[in-house]
Amino acid sequence: MDAASRGDLDGIKAHLGDVPHVDVQERGWSALQLAIHKGHGPAALALLEAGASASQTNSGHYTPLWRASVRGMEAVAAALLERGADVDAQDMEDGKSPLIIASLRGHVGLVKVLLGAGASLSAMTHQGMTALEAAQRACQIRKGQAAERAQEVLALLTAAVDSAVAKNDPEAARVAAACGRLEAIERLLGAEVDCDAPGPWNQTALVLAAVQGHADVVARLLEAGAQWQRPTVRRIHFERVKLGDDALWWAVARDRAEVVRVLASGGADLQRTDAWANTALHHAAQAGKLQAAQALLDAGASPQVVNRRGQKPVDVAREGSFEALAELLSAD
Repeated sequence: MDAASRGDLDGIKAHLGDVPHVDVQERGWSALQLAIHKGHGPAALALLEAGASASQTNSGHYTPLWRASVRGMEAVAAALLERGADVDAQDMEDGKSPLIIASLRGHVGLVKVLLGAGASLSAMTHQGMTALEAAQRACQIRKGQAAERAQEVLALLTAAVDSAVAKNDPEAARVAAACGRLEAIERLLGAEVDCDAPGPWNQTALVLAAVQGHADVVARLLEAGAQWQRPTVRRIHFERVKLGDDALWWAVARDRAEVVRVLASGGADLQRTDAWANTALHHAAQAGKLQAAQALLDAGASPQVVNRRGQKPVDVAREGSFEALAELLSAD
């Protein structure tokens, strides 16, 4: 472990025979994970050559490819992918995929490697951020050369989106929905592509459109029979709140008021509750989403539902010190 941490190639080779397996972990770290975390590319490659697993994870579900994406280690990433690493494996903390991480950090070469390996453009974090949105955010906050790299990444992803939506498969529908490409959705529906098929971590085109606020795409998908709620459950945010793949709750989480209205008019169950008996209005109150809460109330959501903690939405808003939202909810 010490040799991997230092990037000591001779030390790594000398100690390989002293461990029962090259993937043995100490305090949640394997030698490969540690070498990548410290940025020691040659050491990581040597460990892979010695048989280290490209798919190992620790308690946070951080894979070697995930860590290589943080560091922008192209050669290591390519070696991991050649050995079967999951190109879309997301961490459990934030749900970032390697492509999302590389896009946020402006790792141009690594983005090329990941796209070449088929990384999903529709994968999203627990907060609903896709790789394209990550690149857009990076362009807004980076300065100087970092801004130039962010722009280059954005151009790569935009071109990849154009290529993806031109195909006739469910991933094309998910990418088109996430990017608000209504014309592509129309084409895919006309080609009888399943536009409701779930992608990585079970997100559908409808969920992706709802997250990104594309109300016109949401309306068209609902018209085509897309399910606004699916029985699967995923982990959202650090608190691990189980919102499920419910387009309405996603729209509320991102304060997409117009999408909330479209979903409500399309038959979404405004009173559906999660495992803690929270409704969409409770979620809006918890996150301080005033516009979404107003849209829910306008659509007929009841502010009187009590969750398992004995709280109405107004109580949740007050607990979070969202005074304007609490006033809105108490008025009803």
